[in-house]
Amino acid sequence: MERWDEERVRQRILRELGPATSFPAVSSRLRDALSEELGDWYAAGPQVGDETISGWCWCHAFPRPFVAGGLEAVAEGVVDEVRGCLAWRRGLGDWLDERRGPRELLTLEEELVELVGVLVGLGLNDAWYVHVPAATAWRLEVAGHPVPDDLFDQLDGIAGNCFTSWVDPKPPERASYARDALWAAIEALLDDA
Repeated sequence: MERWDEERVRQRILRELGPATSFPAVSSRLRDALSEELGDWYAAGPQVGDETISGWCWCHAFPRPFVAGGLEAVAEGVVDEVRGCLAWRRGLGDWLDERRGPRELLTLEEELVELVGVLVGLGLNDAWYVHVPAATAWRLEVAGHPVPDDLFDQLDGIAGNCFTSWVDPKPPERASYARDALWAAIEALLDDA
């Protein structure tokens, strides 16, 4: 599922960088190449340049963090970012797998507080919090509670109200998110009953 050939990706990046004449052309081609080479696991996120892994993005910082060593350094920097994306996904996946199995919604509040801590620990950069709704939805689904689109939208809104970029949320903010997310899930369940 999450397989990739590092050398093949590195060579593809170098090929895409070679003929580039402007930064927008480079970033567009590299994003397309990464999506093509890495497939579904990568498309599900996080992705290189979304600021989750190391805090840089395509529009503001790339390829400046790697420019000192030329094209080879840029290619290696992107490969490192892909490694970070994969490690992030595996870390979250391992945490979720340890909690697999049906659970009552009311018993999940503590786990959702912990989940926010896991996401922060996997990469405290500007965009860490954008993954909170999806991770919460995965946790609810693993516990046997489906997350329809309208509930996902609510989770997204709740996360947006509880967390801000670059800030490690304090325990009260984590608890507030968990409480509000669970009540949204319970209300959705009651509406379907």
